[in-house]
Amino acid sequence: MIQFSFVQIAHFYVAMLFCFSVCLVFAAEKTSRKPTLIWIISNLVAGLAMEMFVVGELELHIHLRPMVFLLQGFAPFFKFLALAHSLKWPRIRWIVSGLMVTCLMIPLTIYQITGILPGPFIANFAAVSATAACIIVIIYNKYWKGFFSKFVMILNFILAIYLLFLRLLKSWQQETIFFLLSSKDEVIFVLTFLAIISFIGQMAFLLMLTSRTQYYAKIKQRREERVRARSVSLRWQNKEISRLLDEQRRLLQTLTHEVRQPINNAQAALQGIMSDLQPMRGNQKRALPVAIRIQGILDDITLSLSNAIVGATLVERGKGANLHDCEILSIAQLALLDCPNGVRERIVIDFPENDIFLAVDPILLRLALRNLLDNAAKFSPPETEIVFSISLDEERFGVLIAVKNCVESSFVFERDMVGRGSRGLNAEAKEGSGIGLYVVNEVARIHGTDMVIETSEPGNVTFGILLSE
Repeated sequence: MIQFSFVQIAHFYVAMLFCFSVCLVFAAEKTSRKPTLIWIISNLVAGLAMEMFVVGELELHIHLRPMVFLLQGFAPFFKFLALAHSLKWPRIRWIVSGLMVTCLMIPLTIYQITGILPGPFIANFAAVSATAACIIVIIYNKYWKGFFSKFVMILNFILAIYLLFLRLLKSWQQETIFFLLSSKDEVIFVLTFLAIISFIGQMAFLLMLTSRTQYYAKIKQRREERVRARSVSLRWQNKEISRLLDEQRRLLQTLTHEVRQPINNAQAALQGIMSDLQPMRGNQKRALPVAIRIQGILDDITLSLSNAIVGATLVERGKGANLHDCEILSIAQLALLDCPNGVRERIVIDFPENDIFLAVDPILLRLALRNLLDNAAKFSPPETEIVFSISLDEERFGVLIAVKNCVESSFVFERDMVGRGSRGLNAEAKEGSGIGLYVVNEVARIHGTDMVIETSEPGNVTFGILLSE
């Protein structure tokens, strides 16, 4: 009856290893097939060692003992190789593998030939070494990082080392004792304990594999979510691109209208001028005002086109400003020369004697000053002075470029007239599209400031740009 119980437990142990091996085959995914295969080899080696031990003990085949000892030592060695899969220290696996082979093959060969060293001692020593190596690799191998079953496996290995270490101490004294104790009842107890430890280890490894499968499933799900999010982002970008294309199309339509209207006005004016010139042949004095009138019309066309382009592109986007140190008085003089002769005659210059250098965009600043002068000429009574001044503003720590003019009694000043297309009340009678002050305000914003609007004196208004020093 005792022998039957011993065989029954041994066969249960082997059957358990076989069943878990089959489960591992179905549980392993593509990325964990290699460690699973090595673990299954370890189970086969352990099962074969147990069967050979049973046969050897029951039928007294003493010559099988060296092979049993060899297989018993190699079983945890294969577990070490399985747990060391994808370890970032590849040399460790080979070093430990070499030491294991050395610890097994050489002493077993000596035992087989001379019988000096006890075979169970060698097998137990190799098993303890390999099991300790399993604990080390499972701790440092990131392949198993983050799984709770990893700690169950470590606890299982600690219990196995405890059992193997006791066997190691006992096997040094008596060669024939394979387990911790000598009586059959105690051997059954130890076999049962070994089966329980093996069961826990097999369950822990199976849980580690399933945890990795769930981990990769989560990674796959996150990747799919990122792909979907990226797809949504791409669709949004496509919509944004379509919107920008529509905006560019509307911009071209606006530019076409803004450019066509001044040209049509110029054509009508030139036709009228040509009609006026017909009866003036040979009379240069009478033709001079006509030439001045032509020049004024061309200047108005140039200003309108410049405002349309700048207002629709650089200023609208707030980009394209090329700030570098420039002499402000020279830029103001160029803006003054852009004005028609009739307007220049009304302008009174109040510039400092010393040059002033500031970081500005000369093209945009020149256009903004030209718009300020044109606005002052349009909305001030004829023959009144326009003061064009540049001064240091000590209170606001900057350079103020200002244009001061009188306003007609019928003109009502509105602060929101700087918006695109906005004009003050009673300003409809004046020519213009309401873009001039908008351009000035946006140019000031590009330079990091705001347009200055002051009405400190009755009947006078001052528009300007405050540039930081």
